[in-house]
Amino acid sequence: MWTKPLQYSPALLLCLTLLFLFACSSSDNGPGQLIERDAGTDTGTDVGFDDASDTDDVDTGDDDVDTGPPPTAAYCENCIDDSDCIEDGAMCVTLPDGESVCGSPCDPDSGVLQCDEDSRCITVDQAGNAQCLPELLTCVDDRCDNIACPAGYYCNPFDGECAREPGICDTGCQFDAECGDPATSRCLVTPAPDGETMCTTTCDPNVSGEDVDLECPSDFACVALEEEGDEGVCFPMMLTCIDRCYDVDCPAGHNCDPLTGDCVEAIAGACDAGCENDAECGGQNDMCLHLGIGDEAHCWQDCTSDLTCPDGYDCLPLLGLTNNLCIPINQSCNECSDADCFPEGICDPTTGECIPHPENCNLEGCDDGAICEPISARCTEIDSQCRGESWAVDCDNVVTRCTSQRPGVDGKCAVICFDDDDCSGDRTCESTQYGDLCMGPDFGGPSSCGVIGEFDADIGQPCGEGASTCSPGHFCVEAGHVPGFCSQ
Repeated sequence: MWTKPLQYSPALLLCLTLLFLFACSSSDNGPGQLIERDAGTDTGTDVGFDDASDTDDVDTGDDDVDTGPPPTAAYCENCIDDSDCIEDGAMCVTLPDGESVCGSPCDPDSGVLQCDEDSRCITVDQAGNAQCLPELLTCVDDRCDNIACPAGYYCNPFDGECAREPGICDTGCQFDAECGDPATSRCLVTPAPDGETMCTTTCDPNVSGEDVDLECPSDFACVALEEEGDEGVCFPMMLTCIDRCYDVDCPAGHNCDPLTGDCVEAIAGACDAGCENDAECGGQNDMCLHLGIGDEAHCWQDCTSDLTCPDGYDCLPLLGLTNNLCIPINQSCNECSDADCFPEGICDPTTGECIPHPENCNLEGCDDGAICEPISARCTEIDSQCRGESWAVDCDNVVTRCTSQRPGVDGKCAVICFDDDDCSGDRTCESTQYGDLCMGPDFGGPSSCGVIGEFDADIGQPCGEGASTCSPGHFCVEAGHVPGFCSQ
């Protein structure tokens, strides 16, 4: 059996990288938000040239036309409107801290680095005009020079005040500087259609092996910002930080899409290739991932143990994920490439044959008189017989426990409970010497004598030779070869 946890494949990271880049409005715009422009009141006078190559003989047509003072504001210097900016194409832009400054023209779609090291090409209006602006979106660089913030806080460069440092997946940011330390924090756009933005932290996408777990929290992947780059960001495997499915109840055969909260039809089962998101896979907790098995993403079934996986699969943990997935024993889905098993069945990756879905009471529930054991996903009969000498194996001891632990004495597998709501019929949740169990109305009566008693009583506990004595008011019952027990 393959027991070593799987690692994320470079192909998975590339897939997420492309998705991430597609979500952004430009390759270097941060979260792709528009910066408010100062419209001003005068954008200058249009001047007609007789000869574009000769500007010495400009004919304005009116010697008395006042073209205003010449522009004097360079990059990052204060301005009132565009006409104040010296550089051709520069715009007067209002930054988040309220200052209006001149930018520098750029093209966010050129794919060429046009801005200085500490600047970004940012879209500034609905028309798509872009300007190079400071990466921290402020031209005042000394607000935080002498500010020491307590642990868990950072100095906000917009106002010089200490602010709580956002955590990974805090939503609603607009700029990197709102997410904490500018050197390690980023504000990203998720693929969610509602424009969701999130704070995250940088990571090293080239780390491999068990050290992958150290780069990002569980259920996050370190996604490279460039295909062969050294900088990555921690991005949620669900591609969103908002739980849109917490109160959504989808019909059978459908799953809730975590990006929209809508119910979508499940179209693929375990080892089926070509999925685009988790919701397309069989169960709500199944996942669509490229794990390096084959050339594209496949659906992988969620599991709690090998018993919950179909034949030909092992239930394995994956580095960086909190849930386990059913992975082919032979680490290949090639045999299933032409199979068409879903939704009636599932493909056995070792043979390519369609086989029935394994019993999973976590999804299907149990008949009356039985309860679902979540680890094995099998139904366990309530009140089935157990014996004192084999109580540890007669009941599963996860959802049921034997009411007798005395050798030679029969008991029943009673449901382990927290309160009466966990019990069915006329049973109530009672505190016994074997824990809280759902007991019938005869609890404490003749039928439980010598078998089970209340938590603070020693009724049913062994006594006699080699055992403890009974508490005051109780006596030891001994008969033949059966071990003695305390009674009253």
